[in-house]
Amino acid sequence: MRILRALEGACSRCMAVAVSNDIERCTCHNTTYESFERERYNAEAKRLKCIITKLEEENEYYRKILENNKIEIQL
Repeated sequence: MRILRALEGACSRCMAVAVSNDIERCTCHNTTYESFERERYNAEAKRLKCIITKLEEENEYYRKILENNKIEIQL
């Protein structure tokens, strides 16, 4: 099912893959299952690194605000 979702809209010739759920039948380009998974992994890793970088920048921004304001919480 994961392969089917990944190949949606990739190429009309990939219909054999969509029907059989077998990446070996892909005729778009010479792709092994391992290289297909590696490409997906690298794309996901890149996406997550971007999210982490943005969150780290946001954390640094709020840390500076707290330092500058010296907000104290009284219980």
